[in-house]
Amino acid sequence: MNDREERLQRLRQRAERALDALDITPEISVSNIEDMVHELRVYHTELEIQLEDLRSANEQLTAARERYADLFNFAPVGYVVTDTHGHIEEMNLTAQVLFGIEIKNWQGRMLADLLYTDEREAYHVHMQTVLRTDDVRETDVKVHGADDTVFFARLTTQLHDDVTRTLRTAVMDISETKRAQEALERALAQQQEVNKLQERVLSVIAHEFRTPLATIISSVELLDRYADRMSEEKKTQRRQQIRNLAWYLNDIVGDIQAVGTSGSDLPALKPTTFDLLPYVQEIVSDIASLFKDEQKVVVEAKAIPAPYRVTWDQSLLRRILTNLLSNATKYSDANVTCQIDTLDDSVRFQVADQGMGIPPEDLPHIYEPFYRGKNGEFQRGTGIGLYVVERAVTVHGGKIDCETEPDKGTTFTVVLPRHVPTPEPE
Repeated sequence: MNDREERLQRLRQRAERALDALDITPEISVSNIEDMVHELRVYHTELEIQLEDLRSANEQLTAARERYADLFNFAPVGYVVTDTHGHIEEMNLTAQVLFGIEIKNWQGRMLADLLYTDEREAYHVHMQTVLRTDDVRETDVKVHGADDTVFFARLTTQLHDDVTRTLRTAVMDISETKRAQEALERALAQQQEVNKLQERVLSVIAHEFRTPLATIISSVELLDRYADRMSEEKKTQRRQQIRNLAWYLNDIVGDIQAVGTSGSDLPALKPTTFDLLPYVQEIVSDIASLFKDEQKVVVEAKAIPAPYRVTWDQSLLRRILTNLLSNATKYSDANVTCQIDTLDDSVRFQVADQGMGIPPEDLPHIYEPFYRGKNGEFQRGTGIGLYVVERAVTVHGGKIDCETEPDKGTTFTVVLPRHVPTPEPE
């Protein structure tokens, strides 16, 4: 007996029991019997039609349920159904893969448990907002993934069922988007730093180059127009002034180039062996035109024999001493002392002034590029000199130290090994 016959038999049995319950003994005639048979056939046909309609509707419902299950489970986005307290009731396969779990291990547990601890309060607020407003809401959270991995997810939550008030949350892995966004933010920050650096460099060039260039142009024009009326001593002074200022501008250009090097790279070291004291005197002479009236740099090197040969990068030594000496003369009206002595197989420079000193709050920042202390805001300067000095000292394997006292002066101490290794010729 097939299913259809079984259903008809059960229907007949129910009808017979209902008829017996009525306890009616009808008067039966041939005509009545024929009418009853006809009615029964009609009812039978109607029941078959209804049964066929029910079977078709059931098949469609089953197919729709299977399609929904496939769409739910194999959707490219994770879906999680929770109750109003956040307990997991249903989770598709994509969500299980994202979270690295199986639904049987998490059914009835809290969705918030899958999030990082510091994200759970935000998720709770997110869920309550959806329940209160019936709106679709989004929030970005950090999630525990498979194999203890971490990924960023965007949770989009809405009501799943108005009656049971269950919630359906779409879970989308946005880690790549997040990384791209962070990379873009870093690139933007770097570009902003480059823009600031360019502005500072232009400001330095405009401020620091104007006066020396004006003096150079004036000296050249005087030599061109009145050379025949000037004594040789005056001509020599003008030429020396031009030379000194040209070296000063050259050193500023070198400092700016040093700041422009990327990252924490140190300047290239090109050591040569040379006699120390004559070179120091040459540097002092080159920057003499920058000193204030009646101001001098006193070089003390009594303990240094002559000649005293060292192996350093001459260009970097010039930057070290030029910046330290020009800073000292800039922030002091009195003479500046440059003391040179030896320590075992090292050389120590101490550049001391009697100026305003450095405020304690500025000391941690003095080697940062373009940093200007409060008491130096109105002084000429690039703000990059000590940054260049510190890098030049470091690349030589040396050390730099600063001792200062407000209104009494500052002493910078630089210690360099007497000889740094020279590169082997290629």
